[in-house]
Amino acid sequence: MSKLKDTTTIEGIPIQTSTENMTLTSVLRDLKSLVKSIVLVLNVMPVLAGYLLALYFTGGHVSEHVGNILLILLASTLIIAGALIINNWYEVDLDRHMVRTENRPTVTGHFSLETVLWLGIATTTIGFALILFTTLEAAFYAFIGWFTYVVLYTFWSKRKYTLNTVIGSVSAQLHH
Repeated sequence: MSKLKDTTTIEGIPIQTSTENMTLTSVLRDLKSLVKSIVLVLNVMPVLAGYLLALYFTGGHVSEHVGNILLILLASTLIIAGALIINNWYEVDLDRHMVRTENRPTVTGHFSLETVLWLGIATTTIGFALILFTTLEAAFYAFIGWFTYVVLYTFWSKRKYTLNTVIGSVSAQLHH
């Protein structure tokens, strides 16, 4: 890859972002960290479970709904990933102080903050465009979940209130 460099600052401290030593493996590892892969999977699994339960209780068959199942899983994955990416972008100043998060690509500078923000916006937008091909109700609940996590939890309550985890858990319930 090319040796692009960009200077980003976190709390006034300059961080050089560089693709000089980036390999496909390191980029994939960074993306996995950026979307908080375990959190992502744990939020998408109930979407599948909910769909399968709905089919069970309505007498539907999975074979008749494979396309829609795949579409809702892809859309949900992208929406949730977008929210998690935006959360990473916003919390970079906190992440650099915690051992658990100090190696995220936003902290290490592997990805510029501008790139992370645009990746979060693009992922979210594509997810919402896809979910609109399912039902408006699914899109509505996905938006409420995204809004609750990104705006109410990440931007508003996390740094102000000890009950922020309650707000964060509401978004997880709405995604399902």
